[in-house]
Amino acid sequence: WKKLKQELEPVLQAVKKGNKPVVENRLEVLSAKKPDFTAVGTAGFNGYIIFGFKKKSVFVLESMWYGNATYILGQDWKKLSQMTKAEILNGNLQQARIIHKEGWQVKLNRIV
Repeated sequence: WKKLKQELEPVLQAVKKGNKPVVENRLEVLSAKKPDFTAVGTAGFNGYIIFGFKKKSVFVLESMWYGNATYILGQDWKKLSQMTKAEILNGNLQQARIIHKEGWQVKLNRIV
């Protein structure tokens, strides 16, 4: 987490000061699950960090914006992450969508 946090610091600076601890906690929770890789999203997923769990075929797109959602994608995550959130949601192309609210970590733990 310490290494990832350093790498994300330029992106984390855009997060409102009051929301930063909450956002960092979510990223730390995902980092503790030992992803195979991480990447920063662009376009419709600007502000999202991708956590890839190849063996499980689970790819988590975690938003750095407070009050947003976590998207769980499958093997086609590269293609889907180039689409807009609206396109993914309208086509029901995500495996799961976990809203940032109470119970987020419990739901995430069931999937990852």
